[in-house]
Amino acid sequence: MFKNEDDFKTIVNLLNIDDKPNPTHRESLRGQMLSVFNENQERTQTGTRPLWMTIMKSPIGKLAAAAVIIIAVLVGIHQLGNSVDVTTVALANVVENINKKPWMHATVKRYQNGKENIHQQWCHFSSEKAFGKGQDGAVWCFDYGTGQKQFFYQPSTNTLEVNKLSEGGFYGTDSAYNLINAAVQYQAEENATISEYLDKLNGRKVKVFQIEKTMPVDVMSIGPKVVVKTKYYLLADIKTKLMIAVRAEYLNKDDRVIRYIKTEVTYPETGPKDIYALGVPRTAKIIDTSEVIAAEAKNEPELIATPKPTAGPEMAPLPIKLPRPMFVGTPQDIKVARLEKPLGKPRPPFFAPVGTKNVAFGKRVASTDEEPIIGEIEMITDGDKEGSDGSYVELGPFKQHVTIDLGAEYNIYAIVVWHFHKNPIVYFDVVVQISSEPNFVKPKTVFNNDIDNSLKFGVGKNMHYVETSEGKLIDAKGTPGRYVRLYSQGSTQNDLNHYIEVEVYGKDAKEEPKQTPDEKKERKSDDGGVKKADPNIPKTGMVPLQIKLPKPMFVGTPLDNKVSYLEKPLGKPRPPFYAPVGTKNVAFEKPVTSTDEEPIIGEIELITDGDKEGSDGSFVELGPSPQSITIDLEAVHEIYAIVVWHYHKEAWIYFDVAVQVADDPDFITNVRTLFNNDIDNSLGLGVGKNMHYVETSEGKLIDAKGVRARYLRLHSNGSNGSEANHYIEVEVYGKAVK
Repeated sequence: MFKNEDDFKTIVNLLNIDDKPNPTHRESLRGQMLSVFNENQERTQTGTRPLWMTIMKSPIGKLAAAAVIIIAVLVGIHQLGNSVDVTTVALANVVENINKKPWMHATVKRYQNGKENIHQQWCHFSSEKAFGKGQDGAVWCFDYGTGQKQFFYQPSTNTLEVNKLSEGGFYGTDSAYNLINAAVQYQAEENATISEYLDKLNGRKVKVFQIEKTMPVDVMSIGPKVVVKTKYYLLADIKTKLMIAVRAEYLNKDDRVIRYIKTEVTYPETGPKDIYALGVPRTAKIIDTSEVIAAEAKNEPELIATPKPTAGPEMAPLPIKLPRPMFVGTPQDIKVARLEKPLGKPRPPFFAPVGTKNVAFGKRVASTDEEPIIGEIEMITDGDKEGSDGSYVELGPFKQHVTIDLGAEYNIYAIVVWHFHKNPIVYFDVVVQISSEPNFVKPKTVFNNDIDNSLKFGVGKNMHYVETSEGKLIDAKGTPGRYVRLYSQGSTQNDLNHYIEVEVYGKDAKEEPKQTPDEKKERKSDDGGVKKADPNIPKTGMVPLQIKLPKPMFVGTPLDNKVSYLEKPLGKPRPPFYAPVGTKNVAFEKPVTSTDEEPIIGEIELITDGDKEGSDGSFVELGPSPQSITIDLEAVHEIYAIVVWHYHKEAWIYFDVAVQVADDPDFITNVRTLFNNDIDNSLGLGVGKNMHYVETSEGKLIDAKGVRARYLRLHSNGSNGSEANHYIEVEVYGKAVK
């Protein structure tokens, strides 16, 4: 975990604490104190993912994440004397001495999964500004003083974004410099304790103030791992009575450290004048939204009414099936310019020619973000409009767009968009265009609320709107086209972009609709909604794979798995998977190698021996931390499916599961990733977009889509049941390439 022995010894020394300190020093921390997570988690994030995951998935969040620990801990301590009844006199003296210093500088080192990440932080107390710089050149600043702004510089795009601080939330005006709501709330509970003792750091005598907190159930996660305890160590020099270091630990249920943060603190006389002093080039593109103010009601343009039905029987209301509402009412304090007033009642029917239907269902979607942070692009047209986890796609920050290929020319009468309706948020720079060509040379813009022309399509005349379960219905007025493109650029929630579903209502341009084979096979779901046909419906020369399943070791799926982004159980046997005639398990008894050359239990050869049972003697147990196995198929094959059984005796969930194929055993040439649910990129293979799943006797079937390869590699990083890694069997269904 640590780069040298001295670091390791120092940390071990710091962790060797007296578990029975003097009772007079163990007092309840009666105030809001020292945490980088908060009870605003549910309302300050998109979906129900842990807040840490939300932050780390965003490139902007990655910049700010390290700032949280230094601001919340260091600046928080700076404010302790004003906001908390400090029960330890020695700690109060430290706070008083910090108050006298103009600047605080900290080097923050984060250790996780054997990797080190370093950030620099500066805090200027009199102006209430915090600066930071990452090792990748990213720069940020939070101005909690008179400016009330936040600045983020992204070197990959050479873009500087300036935003007004929100009134609440994780980085709001009432967060770090007041100690407070966003960064420190739940540490105020009675099970937070503070103690002090003497120690040494690099030969200097220090007084250690230890703050320990047992976390409420399911409050904090780091990636898929649940944090049950936090410990902070504030180290003050005995002579100067200044804090010189901070240590933070996040522990799991086994009392093992998941993440360790080591901060060294100094007090220079000067610091960065502004973000440009930290290396932001003057040529950086500036996106400044900090001065946007809400328009007065009298200046708001009138809403475009839904068209009335024309005379004659050819018009009929569109049968738009709405998802379940996720909230009631619309908050009144959303500060966004040109915001559409809520209708206060259900949207009136929209009339279109008889026979108009959703022609986007199941159609192909492309995106500027080819590897979404969460979900898959195909979900945008899968018919699922619900606002719950597993139903939406999360794209990266700043400007993004998705393009739907309808497969043919249609007269388009309406487009309905659901970005993310779990929370009442407002998306910016929403533009919708229709084109007959895929390159959108001469598109028709049917909606545009880009009020400052940041997308360069002209100043938008449409209004901002609050996301609801009704979606945003856009009158396309029968515009002909094959391609539909939708833009957005973050929201009032964060800089990320989201899509749940897009429906395009139209009719074949020739007025004689011709259904595609897939559309003919559409069927109704139990609740009346349209559901996509089985993608594995047999075609000529295709037959179902004959996968022999082992005996089930348990019945049903436990309902108390506290793992984020978890795949919902199907509730019935897996449907047949179709592959070309002659496809068979080509991995049977093929050679296997492993990063753990001496397994804890079993032999590596068991992974391809054909025994898929979940009983003792059928599985291999590898060591903890990331491990991988590699199967040599001994020849190039067209691979159609891979089925993996890790350990199905228990309903466990394995983390950081990634499956790759390559042309060489070292995985250098033509490496392709077929499955990846490593949601925090701890393997370094990229952020995974597949979901966690519960192990069952069916195994996990991965569609390999006929990829050609000789070598197969499978990664994992422990489970919610054990830090060890397990394999019962891996089957690879393919055909040899002649």
